[in-house]
Amino acid sequence: MANASQGDRRAVWEALAMGEELLVRATNTASFNWQSTHPHFGSVVHAILFGRIDDGHEPAEEDIYHYSDIVLATEVGTKQRLNLLKLALEQGASPDLPAPESCIRCLSWRWFEKDDWTEDVIPARKTGLETLLAVKRALLKSESLTQKSAVQKKIQDVDKALLTLFSEHSKTDSQKALVPEELLEMWARFLGDTSTADVRMIVCKTGEETSETVPAHLGVLCAASPVLNAMLSGCMQEASAKEVSLEHVSVLAVKVLLSLMYTGSLPMDFDTQSQTILEALDLAHRWQVHYVVQILVSAAEKQLTLENFEALAEASVRLQLQQLQDICRTFANARKLELRAKFEESINSTVREHFGSIVGPNKGKEKPSAKRKRICF
Repeated sequence: MANASQGDRRAVWEALAMGEELLVRATNTASFNWQSTHPHFGSVVHAILFGRIDDGHEPAEEDIYHYSDIVLATEVGTKQRLNLLKLALEQGASPDLPAPESCIRCLSWRWFEKDDWTEDVIPARKTGLETLLAVKRALLKSESLTQKSAVQKKIQDVDKALLTLFSEHSKTDSQKALVPEELLEMWARFLGDTSTADVRMIVCKTGEETSETVPAHLGVLCAASPVLNAMLSGCMQEASAKEVSLEHVSVLAVKVLLSLMYTGSLPMDFDTQSQTILEALDLAHRWQVHYVVQILVSAAEKQLTLENFEALAEASVRLQLQQLQDICRTFANARKLELRAKFEESINSTVREHFGSIVGPNKGKEKPSAKRKRICF
């Protein structure tokens, strides 16, 4: 089942990059993360607007020219891509996600052989919105007598995409709930109020007989987690004792998880190392506290280094967290030369199986130079 869903996600990326509106609408995208990035296609917004934008080294580079983009598309193709863009934004896709460093293909066009190429636009590290604005600047600079009408039409198409991005972006921003600082402080005080706590988290220290108790509140736990709700309100031992025993997890990880469950944030004095984030992430995933999982995945991305890549990559596969897998793939693409030695020597089999093809064997080949996309009429 896991392999099938991964295949479905790959198919969604391909369909988005090819501008296949009907296929995307007909596909079950429940498991697809609209806010993820892809080493070949960038963000969802990049994929829809620009097709495939990596260096074209693998698979066969000639496949890259079959994806099209907002400039290369026919009138019908442009309409489908604009419709897909609206659909993606409605599903939560963000125009503010930068493309991975692997997305180094030069986007450049010309109308006739005697014309000059437009100015190069390289999507790597640019957001979808920034890339589209750069494309418009390149088209504006390229106007000449031989291509004026064609360029004007393409600029109009780009303007439609920009209008969609800006209007949906501002609409999303206006719908965000603003949480007053006083409300967060109130929930933080409630978390720290041991006099009203009616559940105890019994944390057993690894390799020791001693344990430490972390207090919590039944109502909050049951509202945040369906797993804890079943444990603490049914016929299980935890329900009668109002205790939850935990092993192989640190007290700090439990406190991090509880702070995120209550307030969605961490106190400034919390020193959250990657191991603590991983422990809290594992627990949040086990208890199905999905909003905390999302927060911790974002925190893990900021903590990702060469030293902890293996642990985070292994967790992304074990917990089947597609967003974290995408983050690790992007990192592996950007740091493949530095990771190659690890993969050849000490990386575990799970990580090697899922990420080894990105890093690849060291064959002494230089990275191919960025290619151009050509526009033909």
